[in-house]
Amino acid sequence: MKKLTFHQLVWYFFIYSILGMILENLFCLITQHKIESRMGFIIGPFCPIYGLGAIFLVLFLTPLKQKWINVFLLGIVIGAMYEYISSFVLQALYSIKFWDYSHYFLNMNGRTCLFFAMSWGIISIGLIYFINPLIDKFIDKFKLKSLDYIICIFMIVNCILTYFAIHDYVERAKIAYNYNIQTDSKNIMTNEVMKFVFPNMKYVKDKNNQV
Repeated sequence: MKKLTFHQLVWYFFIYSILGMILENLFCLITQHKIESRMGFIIGPFCPIYGLGAIFLVLFLTPLKQKWINVFLLGIVIGAMYEYISSFVLQALYSIKFWDYSHYFLNMNGRTCLFFAMSWGIISIGLIYFINPLIDKFIDKFKLKSLDYIICIFMIVNCILTYFAIHDYVERAKIAYNYNIQTDSKNIMTNEVMKFVFPNMKYVKDKNNQV
């Protein structure tokens, strides 16, 4: 496993979250012929699933870069596992699905599928051999601890705000769909804003019912 410094972790997460959002928007434009929000945080053009995913790929695949086939195959395995676990954890945390691949060929509970697993393999090749070496050269120019801490604090605050915004949105969804509960929802973000930022987010009432 490759060892990463705090500086690398912060900047990898920051940069790859942005690149991931750009990739998602391009995929949406090509496949659905429209531009749609693929943000993962309330503030800024970030898709943190890719930020964290890229860190895992760099950690585990960099030592294998002598053979591209190993990078490709393990990239498929890591990507599929990461996507499945991420979907499971997010649903357990929020009672929400952020993506659903149920209509894709050879999918696993709609959380991952063959197509996107193969896509992770292709992404791994591009990441390890082309993109990450350039990113390393770029971030070497910004070795300021103060800047690292500013980015880290910003991302943590963004994550916390996003958590509470989604939590409040789910509480309102429970009330809207006849759950007889009391809520202390603060309405951090309106439903309109939440639907714009997370257009594919679906509240899961129960195992067989999504709204």
